[in-house]
Amino acid sequence: TRIRVYLDDTKIWDIPRAFGEADYNSVVFGTGAGKDDALFYVANLRLAAAGADKRHALLETGKFETNEILFDTGKATLQESSYVILDELGVLLEKNSGFDIKIIGHTDTVGSMETNLVLSENRAKSVKEYLTDNFAIKGNRLHTKGKGASAPVASNETDTGKMKNRRVEFIKL
Repeated sequence: TRIRVYLDDTKIWDIPRAFGEADYNSVVFGTGAGKDDALFYVANLRLAAAGADKRHALLETGKFETNEILFDTGKATLQESSYVILDELGVLLEKNSGFDIKIIGHTDTVGSMETNLVLSENRAKSVKEYLTDNFAIKGNRLHTKGKGASAPVASNETDTGKMKNRRVEFIKL
């Protein structure tokens, strides 16, 4: 239902409810002047179907969970690839300043229970620090907690399961 238009990696349109229930076979861009010469052609157009925007689930359902926030092994250092999702989340939280968020870090079972508990708390704090350092978000809105490996969502017997368990959860308070 949503359309986002980017020009040279800059988002210029974001229309959440652009399409209704119908089969579409074309998109026409115009300046809005209503004349035939107001229409224009776009070259090098790429269409992509995106999955559900889970970050907005935070606003709608009060919860968002992701495996896209990555850390160096055994550390709370954010990997650069995590900045994309954190930046999107930061913008969302900046624009919606009327609530607090709990940031919960989770780990897999590699390492001791005590080590994973501390590691997950430090990772949640790293996420909070990134958001408060890079966005106009007051630190007192963000509360951190580490759960270590105590709340798995998959088996820790496989690499895939361990990957699913290494996640960050955001809960609207």
